[in-house]
Amino acid sequence: MRSVLYLAITLIHLQWHIQYHNRSLFSIARLINSVRRSDKKAIGLYRRAAQKGHGDALCRLGDCYKTGVGVKRDDEEAVSFYQKLSNKDTLWHCIILPCVITTTKASGKTIEWQFYWFKSQQGGVIPTHIFISPCSTSADQGFIQAQLDLARCYDEGIGVLRNEEKAFEFYRKAADQGCPVAQYSTGLRYLSGMGVAKDEQKAMRRLRAAARQGLAQAQHHLGMSYLVDIPGKDERKATRLIRKAASQGYAPAIFSLGLCYSEGIGVERDSRLAVKLYHAAARSGVVGALYILVICYRNGVEIEQDMQTALELYRMAASQGHAEAQYDLGQCYENGIGVERDEQKAMDLYESAAALGLADAQFAIFMKINLN
Repeated sequence: MRSVLYLAITLIHLQWHIQYHNRSLFSIARLINSVRRSDKKAIGLYRRAAQKGHGDALCRLGDCYKTGVGVKRDDEEAVSFYQKLSNKDTLWHCIILPCVITTTKASGKTIEWQFYWFKSQQGGVIPTHIFISPCSTSADQGFIQAQLDLARCYDEGIGVLRNEEKAFEFYRKAADQGCPVAQYSTGLRYLSGMGVAKDEQKAMRRLRAAARQGLAQAQHHLGMSYLVDIPGKDERKATRLIRKAASQGYAPAIFSLGLCYSEGIGVERDSRLAVKLYHAAARSGVVGALYILVICYRNGVEIEQDMQTALELYRMAASQGHAEAQYDLGQCYENGIGVERDEQKAMDLYESAAALGLADAQFAIFMKINLN
């Protein structure tokens, strides 16, 4: 009888020890992560706790891989941790984990995340306004993706009243944990004074931190800031940062790098390479690159002059809301440049450009009304 009782007590003690040990690993990892002494050490402890089935640790690792905190950003790895969590019958999956995806589609290496919805244990989805409260709980407990989601909700007024101060607060919480996306967002807000007092020094610190972690948007923004005529202007440093962002396929940076090669800013001038970069940026949807290419084809800059190609590009840029392209195309229709004259089409294009605030288009409308 005593041996059976002893065995029962031993098993209970062992079970308690395992649970306590898992919680301890997770708590130590949170402490290390919060004081930012070593993101890698925190990741190691989260991983050990996750291997023992700790739900919070699985969620943390998913967050880290999704946001690039302490590890290289990897959406597929994030999904694997979230899926392990979703297979556990835990409160996190039912309620406290709105930060987790509701729908993750993996085809090859492309993963699409759907924000602001999450699956209940019974399946189906729950709308945004219902998960604000549990999302706040997750955010207060330090879950990065929950903080990002809640910041975006307050930033865009999704499920809550729009509140820039609250948005900044949650972006800052995620940034303080080393999230590069949040570092970038807080940096921009310090620059613009959105939800917080303007502070250029804090802004630059945040942007540099995000850039060091490899966030292309931050590298590009920081690179462009080094081109501004302020103390610390450094064209070579600017180009290096822009090139890093461009190498990640970030289209605005590819366009900016093209401008650098076109003007010889921080690099040796290379017009042909500039045109190639404009084409790459245009294919990725940068409408400004389309407009630059129009000028190249229209005037024969490092490309054989081709008015028909220029007109096609004008139409593409105009259809995407580029005011200068709309005005220039209007000029073509008004004066019969490469197309048959069409006063009505010209007027329609001027009106579109004028609605976007282009002064030249507004003046063109004024003159046509008063001269006719």
